[in-house]
Amino acid sequence: MKRLEELILRGAERRGVSYLVPHLCQDFLQRAAFFFLQRCRRVILTTGFYVLGAGVLETDGPPGAAAIARACQRLGGEVYLFVDDFSLSLWKGFEDFFPSLYSVPIAGRAETWVVLEKYFRQIRPTLLVAVERCGATEGGKYQNFRGADITPYTAKVDLLFEQFPATIGIGDGGNEIGMGNLASYIRRYLGIEPAAVEVAHLILATVSNWGAYALVRAAEFFSGEKLLWSVEEQREFLVRLQLAGFVDGISGQPKLSVDGYSLRENEEMLLEIHASG
Repeated sequence: MKRLEELILRGAERRGVSYLVPHLCQDFLQRAAFFFLQRCRRVILTTGFYVLGAGVLETDGPPGAAAIARACQRLGGEVYLFVDDFSLSLWKGFEDFFPSLYSVPIAGRAETWVVLEKYFRQIRPTLLVAVERCGATEGGKYQNFRGADITPYTAKVDLLFEQFPATIGIGDGGNEIGMGNLASYIRRYLGIEPAAVEVAHLILATVSNWGAYALVRAAEFFSGEKLLWSVEEQREFLVRLQLAGFVDGISGQPKLSVDGYSLRENEEMLLEIHASG
């Protein structure tokens, strides 16, 4: 797994994320994969990071969530995707990956918790997974990597992660659900106020999608099942995101790229992940 962990952290120095790596749990990917395989019967997934200026969500996160959803389904599990209520229309047409969509209102903590608790009782999840999903700071704000406030556009899905112990968080910048695990180091090395919520297993990657793919690849390796989607499936999904209006989080443009990495670079990374273990 070491080779796979190193692979998904290629280029991590561009945001200073490489400084966080020594403080991650040893064998973080292997531990997360075992945990995932043990608990993937009923999985609540959440993703979707708001891009200021573009007014929509970014392309990092949804492909990773889709790859995890496909893996869960191939293992016989059920998947439930939690999204912001304003973005619900963006997710229409992705039912082949996310057959069960749950809309979470952008509201105060008490009102949001009433909705989340209702959903929780209905689903009775065995696992929560966040892929590139913004988490609140200790002060209760949701911020992008530049420190801009996106609280008015972010539902408080992380409240559920505060209350449920079986959680996995995947992020790449310090402001995502799960980054509370490394909060003191994020303040020291990245100079930003991190997301406060912690998770049982944190996966750090240069691009969150890559971290999700690596989780699935590790689960594939340990289970002996074919779980990770193909380059063609990733490309088709990115095309569908572009047509739906999702944008690259760096440029803010509806391109076939993720965090400034081209389609070709993302395909090459996926091929390397397939070849690693």
